[in-house]
Amino acid sequence: ILGGGWARFEGAWEEILGGGEARPRELDQASRKINVHRTDGGRSCRFTFSELCEASASPMGSSEFGLLASEFDTVLLSDLPDFNAGGATVDGLRRLVLFIDAAYDAKVAVVFSSDAPIADLWDPAEDIRDPRAANEHGDLIGGAAVVPVDTHTRFSLDRTISRLLEMCSDEYIELSDPEVKKKQREAEEKKRS
Repeated sequence: ILGGGWARFEGAWEEILGGGEARPRELDQASRKINVHRTDGGRSCRFTFSELCEASASPMGSSEFGLLASEFDTVLLSDLPDFNAGGATVDGLRRLVLFIDAAYDAKVAVVFSSDAPIADLWDPAEDIRDPRAANEHGDLIGGAAVVPVDTHTRFSLDRTISRLLEMCSDEYIELSDPEVKKKQREAEEKKRS
């Protein structure tokens, strides 16, 4: 997460664009197409939390997030919500966990904007509030307004927060450097040939 708020986040995107314009790009995943509306034309892209994790028309899952992580070295993600305060749906939170897992494993540089520090995005002592849920008690797939934090959910969220914090470390930032990753890809291609 960039200190300095929204202006610094926008500045990071403008620096990536280098004075150019954002361009859309379409990725193919088997029989599915993923539309990335804002890219630099290369290996960087930008999403809002809602676009990436809550798109109801065409929700993404593990395979789509894996494709994004393989195609982009840098992902800017704005408007990361406070999950305990009802800032996102439970499905959106689950998709964020999947995205962070894919980005972390691929050493993608992820730049976030949020009103809260990473460690404050969720409190494990509280239940997750989903104000858009169909009813207060939910159903078999968890559509409740208040979702109790079970052991699996607690583990997933703890891992995600831990990974977000690690993604801010100098070591991770060095590993996610696009030039370092380019050299690694070239070395892997050379081994295969």
